[in-house]
Amino acid sequence: MREYELPMPWRIPFAVTPASTFRELLGGGFQARLSTHLDTLASIMSGVDDEWVIEADTLEGNVVHRIQPVGPAPPGAARVFAQGLDVRLSNEQALEFGRRLKALMEEFEGMSSPEVPIWSFTALLTPSPRSR
Repeated sequence: MREYELPMPWRIPFAVTPASTFRELLGGGFQARLSTHLDTLASIMSGVDDEWVIEADTLEGNVVHRIQPVGPAPPGAARVFAQGLDVRLSNEQALEFGRRLKALMEEFEGMSSPEVPIWSFTALLTPSPRSR
Protein backbone atom coordinates (compact mmCIF):
# COMPACT_ATOMS: atom_id res chain seq x y z
CA MET A 1 0.00 0.00 0.00
CA ARG A 2 1.26 3.46 -0.85
CA GLU A 3 0.84 6.38 1.48
CA TYR A 4 0.86 9.97 0.33
CA GLU A 5 1.16 13.01 2.49
CA LEU A 6 -0.91 15.81 1.01
CA PRO A 7 -1.03 19.35 2.37
CA MET A 8 -4.39 20.42 3.77
CA PRO A 9 -6.64 22.12 2.83
CA TRP A 10 -6.78 20.86 -0.73
CA ARG A 11 -7.24 23.45 -3.45
CA ILE A 12 -9.12 22.02 -6.42
CA PRO A 13 -9.49 24.30 -9.45
CA PHE A 14 -13.11 24.69 -10.60
CA ALA A 15 -12.04 23.75 -14.14
CA VAL A 16 -11.23 20.16 -13.12
CA THR A 17 -14.57 19.51 -11.39
CA PRO A 18 -17.36 17.75 -13.30
CA ALA A 19 -19.63 20.80 -12.79
CA SER A 20 -20.18 22.96 -15.85
CA THR A 21 -21.49 26.01 -13.94
CA PHE A 22 -21.04 27.57 -10.50
CA ARG A 23 -24.73 26.92 -9.83
CA GLU A 24 -24.24 23.23 -10.54
CA LEU A 25 -21.14 23.13 -8.32
CA LEU A 26 -22.81 24.93 -5.42
CA GLY A 27 -26.29 23.48 -5.87
CA GLY A 28 -25.44 19.82 -5.48
CA GLY A 29 -24.86 19.90 -1.73
CA PHE A 30 -27.69 22.32 -0.98
CA GLN A 31 -30.12 20.52 -3.24
CA ALA A 32 -29.45 17.18 -1.52
CA ARG A 33 -29.83 18.71 1.97
CA LEU A 34 -33.01 20.59 1.06
CA SER A 35 -34.49 17.51 -0.57
CA THR A 36 -33.84 15.52 2.62
CA HIS A 37 -35.38 18.32 4.71
CA LEU A 38 -38.51 18.36 2.53
CA ASP A 39 -38.87 14.56 2.60
CA THR A 40 -38.54 14.53 6.40
CA LEU A 41 -40.98 17.43 6.81
CA ALA A 42 -43.59 15.77 4.55
CA SER A 43 -43.21 12.48 6.42
CA ILE A 44 -43.66 14.15 9.82
CA MET A 45 -46.61 16.22 8.58
CA SER A 46 -48.43 13.15 7.22
CA GLY A 47 -47.90 11.43 10.58
CA VAL A 48 -49.33 14.38 12.52
CA ASP A 49 -52.58 14.91 10.63
CA ASP A 50 -54.07 14.07 7.24
CA GLU A 51 -55.82 17.45 7.06
CA TRP A 52 -53.89 20.69 6.76
CA VAL A 53 -54.82 24.26 5.99
CA ILE A 54 -52.82 27.02 4.40
CA GLU A 55 -53.30 30.39 6.06
CA ALA A 56 -52.31 33.12 3.60
CA ASP A 57 -51.89 36.85 4.14
CA THR A 58 -49.91 39.72 2.67
CA LEU A 59 -46.97 41.56 4.15
CA GLU A 60 -45.56 44.59 2.34
CA GLY A 61 -47.18 43.43 -0.89
CA ASN A 62 -45.82 39.87 -0.64
CA VAL A 63 -47.96 36.82 0.00
CA VAL A 64 -46.90 35.01 3.16
CA HIS A 65 -48.34 31.71 4.27
CA ARG A 66 -48.41 29.30 7.17
CA ILE A 67 -49.22 25.59 6.82
CA GLN A 68 -50.77 24.07 9.92
CA PRO A 69 -52.80 21.00 10.91
CA VAL A 70 -56.57 21.34 11.24
CA GLY A 71 -56.54 19.76 14.70
CA PRO A 72 -54.00 19.71 17.52
CA ALA A 73 -50.87 17.62 17.05
CA PRO A 74 -50.99 14.27 18.83
CA PRO A 75 -48.95 13.89 22.04
CA GLY A 76 -45.32 13.04 21.30
CA ALA A 77 -45.51 14.22 17.67
CA ALA A 78 -42.18 15.43 16.28
CA ARG A 79 -41.81 19.20 16.29
CA VAL A 80 -40.36 20.82 13.19
CA PHE A 81 -39.61 24.36 12.12
CA ALA A 82 -39.68 25.46 8.50
CA GLN A 83 -39.61 29.09 7.51
CA GLY A 84 -38.54 31.31 4.67
CA LEU A 85 -38.04 35.01 5.15
CA ASP A 86 -37.47 38.10 3.04
CA VAL A 87 -36.11 41.08 4.97
CA ARG A 88 -34.73 44.43 3.92
CA LEU A 89 -31.13 44.71 5.12
CA SER A 90 -28.17 46.93 4.35
CA ASN A 91 -24.93 45.14 3.50
CA GLU A 92 -23.75 45.77 7.07
CA GLN A 93 -26.98 44.38 8.56
CA ALA A 94 -26.79 41.29 6.33
CA LEU A 95 -23.21 40.72 7.50
CA GLU A 96 -24.30 41.08 11.14
CA PHE A 97 -27.28 38.75 10.58
CA GLY A 98 -24.90 36.14 9.12
CA ARG A 99 -22.41 36.56 12.00
CA ARG A 100 -25.13 36.14 14.65
CA LEU A 101 -26.69 33.15 12.91
CA LYS A 102 -23.26 31.50 12.60
CA ALA A 103 -22.55 32.16 16.29
CA LEU A 104 -25.90 30.61 17.25
CA MET A 105 -25.18 27.57 15.07
CA GLU A 106 -21.74 27.15 16.63
CA GLU A 107 -23.21 27.52 20.14
CA PHE A 108 -25.70 24.70 19.55
CA GLU A 109 -23.18 22.57 17.66
CA GLY A 110 -21.00 22.73 20.78
CA MET A 111 -23.88 21.31 22.86
CA SER A 112 -24.15 18.17 20.73
CA SER A 113 -24.47 14.94 22.67
CA PRO A 114 -24.51 11.40 21.25
CA GLU A 115 -27.49 10.53 23.51
CA VAL A 116 -29.97 12.83 21.73
CA PRO A 117 -31.37 12.77 18.18
CA ILE A 118 -29.65 14.68 15.38
CA TRP A 119 -31.54 17.70 14.02
CA SER A 120 -30.58 19.04 10.61
CA PHE A 121 -30.36 22.76 9.82
CA THR A 122 -29.59 24.43 6.49
CA ALA A 123 -29.48 28.18 5.91
CA LEU A 124 -28.74 30.35 2.92
CA LEU A 125 -28.74 34.16 3.07
CA THR A 126 -28.59 35.87 -0.33
CA PRO A 127 -29.86 39.11 -1.85
CA SER A 128 -33.35 38.60 -3.33
CA PRO A 129 -33.59 38.90 -7.11
CA ARG A 130 -36.78 40.95 -6.49
CA SER A 131 -34.71 43.77 -4.97
CA ARG A 132 -32.60 44.35 -8.06
